[in-house]
Amino acid sequence: MLPVNEQPLQYALYGLNGKNPFEPRVLDPFEDPDDFSELLGLDGFVRIEAITKHIQTAIDQDRPSFFVVSGRDRTGRTSVANCILHMYQQLRGLGDHFLPGRVTVANHNDQESLGRALAQLQNEVDFAALDLDHRTLRLLNELEDIATSRYEQRLQAVAYMIARDLARLKTPHGFGLLFEGIRTGGLIASAQAVFQRAPSVIVFTHSSYDHSQTTMADQINSATLDDSVHLVHLRPLASPQINELAARRWNAASPHDCPYDRAGLDRVYRNEPMPIKAVLHQLARLLDYRLRTNVVDEPWPENRHLGMPEEWLIATMTLLDQQQVR
Repeated sequence: MLPVNEQPLQYALYGLNGKNPFEPRVLDPFEDPDDFSELLGLDGFVRIEAITKHIQTAIDQDRPSFFVVSGRDRTGRTSVANCILHMYQQLRGLGDHFLPGRVTVANHNDQESLGRALAQLQNEVDFAALDLDHRTLRLLNELEDIATSRYEQRLQAVAYMIARDLARLKTPHGFGLLFEGIRTGGLIASAQAVFQRAPSVIVFTHSSYDHSQTTMADQINSATLDDSVHLVHLRPLASPQINELAARRWNAASPHDCPYDRAGLDRVYRNEPMPIKAVLHQLARLLDYRLRTNVVDEPWPENRHLGMPEEWLIATMTLLDQQQVR
């Protein structure tokens, strides 16, 4: 084992601005527009043309656009969902006049989830200091009193009036909603009914584990959705995608050549596709370990000790995996 330097990591030796570019995080183009290209530009990870077509068709037909982003844990569901909201904002030309709402689905009560989403949208309207019609505000204030037997009809009226009022503003606004962690397809069908007259974008995230306890109601795939809902299924990354991810993240953060050997990464991941967040975690650990074992105070690429050649990657991945097991 190489000696480990316990001093603060000197990312500047790689031309980095004080942080590890591979640390996993949720991407949000509303906070940082560069996040959009960072994820959706990854070859084969998401079919951006299909997403664009689905959104544009809905916009042209003045109707809502529905998406389900499905995948295993750590496949980037929330990041992709955020990017879809951003794409809708851009394609409708709304700029800063777009109101995104986010709701975590806590149970199987669809009425509660949809009511919370509309309440969240009201909060966004209030934060933006926008004026809705007094009748719309009255209906929003009565959400909790809606009878279960009629909730879809009443919520449909509220959603329609919000979309109408936002479109009538001097500077037209639009909205989108993200429902995180749906359990079954029931909420999708209810949302389709509620928002059918409200031009908007509605995105759901869904964990796609398939095991012996998975019921038919829990399975959400293209066969269980109609044409108005676009399914984005996120799969683990293969080695060519991982090489591309490493290069893209590195080139966005440093002016120097990427220190990860491409052939080495290909060997590490050739037979083991991996979720994107797990890949980023491993790339971050490799970079930190390379810095901790560096004994030459000279920058990359002049300092070849900071490189990660093929055999070093193989041996170090094995070592780090063993340490994690312990």
